[in-house]
Amino acid sequence: MRWFTGPVPLRSRVGNALTRVCFAAVTGSRVQDTQTGSSMLAGAVDAAVLFALHAATGALLPSVLTARAVSSTTNFAVNRRLVFGGGRSSLPVAARRYWTLVAVLAVANYLVLATLVRAGLPLLPAKVATEAGLFAVSYVTQQRFVFGSRGTAPSQVAHRPARLDERTTN
Repeated sequence: MRWFTGPVPLRSRVGNALTRVCFAAVTGSRVQDTQTGSSMLAGAVDAAVLFALHAATGALLPSVLTARAVSSTTNFAVNRRLVFGGGRSSLPVAARRYWTLVAVLAVANYLVLATLVRAGLPLLPAKVATEAGLFAVSYVTQQRFVFGSRGTAPSQVAHRPARLDERTTN
């Protein structure tokens, strides 16, 4: 079996570097792989769906839940294959753990977002603040629990390269 060790595109390296700095400032923890690409993609999908649905309906809760469902499906697939190299957990176990995390984070997302909006913060800054706060929780949980085993050190999961056959068959 061959291990994938291809070069990281410049845009991804720059994004990772900027996100590492922000992540360290917010959490006090230093990490090497911040899943920037999948987080940015999922974040863009989530924001687009949230703003479109909220503009159309004016209802925050259904907008948040629908946006989270759409973006989390993309995020799971990308994180499992590319960020955490397939992980140590089987697909069904990782999926159960991931969707549990999604449910918990969706509730937290709504509660924080609704609180900030009720306090008078416009939706966009409230969304950015909410996502920034929950990003660290999501990353660490995925690293340690969803895609790794409970006893796996974060560096063992996040830095394990994906096997080439895992990228094409899962």
